[in-house]
Amino acid sequence: MVFMSGTTMLVRLATSLVLLVLTCVESPTLWADSRVAKERSPAVGAALAEAIEAYDSGDIRTALVKWRFAANAGNTDAMTALADINLRGEGISPNPTEAIRWYRRAARSGDAIAQLNLGEILADGVYVPQDRTAAYRWLLLAARAGNQWAADKAAEVASGLDAAVLHKIAAKVATWKPETP
Repeated sequence: MVFMSGTTMLVRLATSLVLLVLTCVESPTLWADSRVAKERSPAVGAALAEAIEAYDSGDIRTALVKWRFAANAGNTDAMTALADINLRGEGISPNPTEAIRWYRRAARSGDAIAQLNLGEILADGVYVPQDRTAAYRWLLLAARAGNQWAADKAAEVASGLDAAVLHKIAAKVATWKPETP
């Protein structure tokens, strides 16, 4: 399982903020797409910045509120941050059910870290019934995004699956498109 450290979470969210600014300056036509406009709105950017500040100061509850706002607006970094905190129980009681819900949403929206973590949870049967077929699909998607850890875990999971199943999953992954959050 790959949890984002505070530093990694900070870097990913800071990167999201930079991309938000660059997108607004360089490509104002993206605002016409309601999903992109909502995810990259100034309110989402502000919520991400406030979440980072709250998290860094140890105010996990405020960070959760801000990340939840950004996640509900479609920001996958915020979804993954919520999943990580809920799974670890950082500053709150652990809530694996809520964590898995956020991992699924972020994974379906194309977040490679969420795909990796969800794939590992499904492969190991932690908190949910083991589902090696679904695990392989999520791990393969994360590997397709360049995640070597996911590629290694996918190979491990694949060793226990039938060749026909592997071929079918590979074909689905090849044409997979992220959902709109």
